[in-house]
Amino acid sequence: HIGHAGIGLKIGDDCALPILHSLHVQMHNRGEANRLRNLAPDDVLRAAFQALARERYRKWKEGQ
Repeated sequence: HIGHAGIGLKIGDDCALPILHSLHVQMHNRGEANRLRNLAPDDVLRAAFQALARERYRKWKEGQ
């Protein structure tokens, strides 16, 4: 359940990462985004930010 800031919403299982319970606890204690930044390889983070940029640009372009 990435990105819902603890507001009680659960997204689909296709957005879930299978992780050890100890990592799950760390993500809750230290913040999901912080732990993911520390755990994810640079190429994965780069690809994720590029995908985000493409999606935001597409939405911006549609709104023109």
